[in-house]
Amino acid sequence: MSRLADARKPVIRHLYLGVPETEDAGADWVAALGSEARARQGRGWRLAPSLESIHVGGGCASGLGPGVPAALLESLDVDLEDRGEWTVEFDPGRLSAPLLEAWCTAGVNRIALRCGALAEVRAAARLLAGAQDVRWSVDVEFGGPAAPGAVHTADCLSQELHVPHLSLVETDEPWDPDRVAREYLEIFALLEERGYRAWELTSFALPRDVPVHARSVWQGDPFLGLGPGAHSFSGEVRVWNLAPWEAYFSRIRQGDDPARGRECPGAAARALEWVWSRLRLREGVTLTHLPVEAHDIRERWVSMGWARDEPGQIRLNERGWLLLDTLAVELAARFPVEWTPPDPAAGPRQP
Repeated sequence: MSRLADARKPVIRHLYLGVPETEDAGADWVAALGSEARARQGRGWRLAPSLESIHVGGGCASGLGPGVPAALLESLDVDLEDRGEWTVEFDPGRLSAPLLEAWCTAGVNRIALRCGALAEVRAAARLLAGAQDVRWSVDVEFGGPAAPGAVHTADCLSQELHVPHLSLVETDEPWDPDRVAREYLEIFALLEERGYRAWELTSFALPRDVPVHARSVWQGDPFLGLGPGAHSFSGEVRVWNLAPWEAYFSRIRQGDDPARGRECPGAAARALEWVWSRLRLREGVTLTHLPVEAHDIRERWVSMGWARDEPGQIRLNERGWLLLDTLAVELAARFPVEWTPPDPAAGPRQP
């Protein structure tokens, strides 16, 4: 890709940081991300000095040490907007009071607890209850036999936990589509009855608790990924890094690009991706953002019980979401060959 093509990328306000699996990479990780960030910006990936969101995910964040958060911002030379969101993923059993204090002091205001045992989630929730102005979420497995002692949706609604945001994650067990569909509809009904709203296919939030970073990704906003396994999206180009920490860090030390691959999807692929991600969101797609050839599909989907009957809008319901892949292909097939997705900012911004 040429420097001229890279220079056309927009200013990026969302940052994803991939974490290594090893527990002793703190200082090296911080230095590597700083080096990669400078190299990327030199190639035209323009990172805003004040960000809307930072998401630290994957790997073992609990192994980075309490001195890492502050050093990280200095190495990247970035800051958060006043209402920006900084999320860190943790395994619930490894979240400690000193680590939580270190991240929150640096500016972290959202903790995402990955799948874990109920006892571990309860212990983490007690720590989070003492952290001021910190929102949090829990991943919950569904669609198959859960691990012994795992968290279930009903546990998250208990008075002890009362989790403000849940993300559904399919189990690693052999996939049974009928079981997945049945459990999904049961969970959807339970959560909506208790005041949660599915702001996208697998994420449920209490009012005013929709995460900024995750939502921006589904809306198609550009984001920059740094670190092992991190993905980036400029609006036109996707880049993904080597996932193993040793391979990624070796490239950085040698001054080489740690990217494992990149792609620039064609018009048809971009249209399908845009349709799929927008239908995945609760607000769906406004008809004015679609080519006229696709407008009549709304009535058919409503009559089939897959979409809500809202004039001027295509919004899938929970049964339509179970058919998301098929419906997205059906809708995108009606688009003209050279159709261009609208700017992400043109779409609805609130669920």
